[in-house]
Parts: sequence; structure tokens; C-alpha cells
Amino acid sequence: MNNKFSGMNGLVDGRPFIVLNPEMNPERNRSTIIHELAHLMFRWPEDMEEKAIEKMATAVGGAFLFPKTDAIRELGIRRSAVAGDMILVAREYGISMLLLVKRAEICRILPSTAARAFYVAAARAGWQTAEPSRIPAEKPALFEQLVYRAVNEGEISVQRGAELLGVPYDSIAPMLAAVQ
Repeated sequence: MNNKFSGMNGLVDGRPFIVLNPEMNPERNRSTIIHELAHLMFRWPEDMEEKAIEKMATAVGGAFLFPKTDAIRELGIRRSAVAGDMILVAREYGISMLLLVKRAEICRILPSTAARAFYVAAARAGWQTAEPSRIPAEKPALFEQLVYRAVNEGEISVQRGAELLGVPYDSIAPMLAAVQ
């Protein structure tokens, strides 16, 4: 993975945009989207150092994706170490183990010593740059939805809908409106 770039944000003609590294896994994409959104939404103090701003934007992303109330409900009030069941929680929330452990540490569920031990093991495994994904790659559904709507509303033919979706003609039929 090209890890020199995660994401960036900005404005074009007053409209916000966020750009992501397409090689990132879904967990990292989610974190990056919220991190970049925090940059767009918050007004940081003029005298705040860039490193502190980055840390705050990351903290906002973590709190958004795995709120403290959810962390306590899913992980318990106290833990002494990172355990395998936490992978299931990370998968359920669509977040990385690195983010889950960081949130558990920030929420004081997990002691800093246990978090540090996990970070060392994760670094040895290469997770700082390429943590394995535990959720399937996400596929946007809007285009497919719009094609089916266009076919159902008679805006395009079934054949054209099949061509746009790259599927056989027969596979479109189950998604069509019932004959009235």
C-alpha cells in the first residue's frame, strides 16, 4: 500500500471535498474520512501546532466511530490486556484494532502499559502501515440503485441497464417493478 498519503481535504468554489488513498482498507478509509471531516468542520486555534491539530482530528474520528459509551458496553469497564474478543468488536464497528485499542486507552478501559505492549506487537507485525482488514471491501450502491430506478421508471431500457451494470439481461428482471 502507498502509505505516504491517507487523505486530504479542501474547498473548491466553496464546496468541501475529501480525497482518499484508494489503496487503503475499509477501516482506514472510515478513520481517514472522519479525520478529514474534522479538519473541515472545526476551527482550530491560530496558535495550535500542526501536530496537535492532527492529534485532535484523529481523536475526533475515534470518538465518532467508537464512542465511549459503546466502548464501555462492548469492552467492559476495565481490561488488563488486549484479547482476541476485541477483534470481533473491531469488526462489528468497522474499525481497526489500532483504533479500538487507542479508544480503550483514552476511555481508561485499558491501561497504557497494555496498550503500549499491543502497539509494539502491532508494529512488529507491520500493522502501522498495513493492518489486515477484517471487513469486506465496501462497494458503493448508489450507481446500481439509480440504474434500477431509471429502468423501473422507463428512463432507460432493461438492456441498457444491464449494460451499465455489466450484468446479463436476465439478472435485471428480479429487480423490476411488478406489472400493475
